[in-house]
Amino acid sequence: MTYEAAAKRGGVPAKAIRQFRSIETKAPEIAQKVRMGELTPTEGTKLASLAVPAQKIALAAISNGTDVRAAIRTAKKEDYNATIALTKPKELEGTYRIIYADPPWKYVGLNQADEYGHAERHYDCLDDDQLKKYKVGGTRSVKEITDKNAVLFLWVTSPLLERCFAIIDAWGFKYKSSFVWDKVKHNMGHYNSVRHELLLIATKNSCKPDVSKLVDSVQSIERSNKHSEKPEEFRTIIDNLYDHGRRLELFRRGEAPKGWDIDGNETAE
Repeated sequence: MTYEAAAKRGGVPAKAIRQFRSIETKAPEIAQKVRMGELTPTEGTKLASLAVPAQKIALAAISNGTDVRAAIRTAKKEDYNATIALTKPKELEGTYRIIYADPPWKYVGLNQADEYGHAERHYDCLDDDQLKKYKVGGTRSVKEITDKNAVLFLWVTSPLLERCFAIIDAWGFKYKSSFVWDKVKHNMGHYNSVRHELLLIATKNSCKPDVSKLVDSVQSIERSNKHSEKPEEFRTIIDNLYDHGRRLELFRRGEAPKGWDIDGNETAE
């Protein structure tokens, strides 16, 4: 039975009929597969939302037996990589899909230079307003340098947790989840003996991981003696979760890791 016939006989929900009509307008080839029952209206809607080159990649993968979700992921990845290869943006030009940031948070208190690890003895710190308005490369805001769909990994300590959400919002992201870094070694704190730090995950529009494997949210890695240094294991986690896309680390201290662009006033460059 054709899709239209099933619809006339009341065998198709009203939502599915609306989806089909929308697909038919955007992507007749995909609509034909929905009509013949090869795709559900929901699957067709997801495919029709892709750019035309990505639609063709996905349809070819589906024809070869790949399931729809995997085909869509493959198509998005190949289309993204093809676009980057074509435009060849230089460092800090164009936009980025993955942002990793360890901001130089300014602690607020009577003796802020001596609070929570003496941060301002080691590097210049930025207050909340400065972070919200931060210009990458001195020219564009964080919101302006991110893809339409992007992900942010943001380091924050417990005392700053409430304050960080305003920065996340100003940068165009919404909080989703977090990792806990168990540092093994303890640090002095005002309310408890602090041995953890938080790596928050936030997204701009839709940017779920490219792989389905779930990583343990608590990572026990002994901290080094270098102030504020973060374990490279977390970068590996990010690279494994998001297997494609331009990557930018903000407030980097030191050389650029392989596959990443960097921005900060203490980079090796």
